[in-house]
Amino acid sequence: MTRREFLRLLSTGALSTAFLSTQLGELLAQEEGGQAESLVWLTGHHSQTHSLGLVGQSESFAFLGRYFQRLENEGEEPLADQRPPILILEGSFADDALERGNQILRAWVPRAKVVVLLGNEAAFSKEQPGGYLDMMGQALSEVPVPVIRLPGSPAQPRHLLGVLNHLLMYGLPELDEFRRPKMFFGTLICDRCEYRGQFEAGDYVQYFGEKEGCLYLLGCKGKVTYNDCPTAKWNGGINWCVGAGSPCTGCSEPNFPDHLSLGLYGQLSHRKAGVASGWVRHAETLAYGALGTTVVGLGVHQGAKRSVARYRIKVDEEEI
Repeated sequence: MTRREFLRLLSTGALSTAFLSTQLGELLAQEEGGQAESLVWLTGHHSQTHSLGLVGQSESFAFLGRYFQRLENEGEEPLADQRPPILILEGSFADDALERGNQILRAWVPRAKVVVLLGNEAAFSKEQPGGYLDMMGQALSEVPVPVIRLPGSPAQPRHLLGVLNHLLMYGLPELDEFRRPKMFFGTLICDRCEYRGQFEAGDYVQYFGEKEGCLYLLGCKGKVTYNDCPTAKWNGGINWCVGAGSPCTGCSEPNFPDHLSLGLYGQLSHRKAGVASGWVRHAETLAYGALGTTVVGLGVHQGAKRSVARYRIKVDEEEI
């Protein structure tokens, strides 16, 4: 399979998690120079959620045990003659140099040939409690090793398996400005969403559970989020957040979950969302203006009715 074909199939969601895991196993079984490729998965605190998508493989937990050397906080340090591994870092790591997890991390990172930051805790270090490392700013800032970010809440198992396959077959994938692989994070959610037509037409859902349609007014972050969720989906390609009626929360973006004070369900500005239609862009202003005009009109109408009624009474009294 050529690299171009591999990327095309990945982008369309044609390569399933099961296929990618099988292919990864075959690649790892091929020895190069008499020694198999080494994969080390180091987990810190607040982690172990990003491996759940891999546990569903036919070999279940044996899949991780067979292909990955997975180390917890109390794991061992690399051997002197160990081949430089592809190092996967998941979770948060204490910044205390005397803490065992910190020591394990600092022992493995300089030995790695590639570091993969899996999940938001490791990838962006957002919302970290005090006492934990900023991975890029502290742990990896002075280490000359390639870094790949695979953010998400949780991270998509296809992304990890796809990156590992790409590393073994073709080397480093092309990365964006945040060091995310473009093969997964190269297109906006909204550009491939099934409700893109409704967005352009201004057909927006007004409240949760109303109907199928664009969730922009409910805080969807699809216009500022790069991910392949609309094509890859979740749970074996069955569904995804927007398909289930929830707005995209932008979980793969550096500003997740606060999104510059908007929060998960705060509405993007019309300018930031790129709403094209002037009528749609000023819909709220027009609605309030129409409401104000209606209220004034009703007031004038009521006043006119009272005046006419008084006049008629006077006329009637004169006639009497």
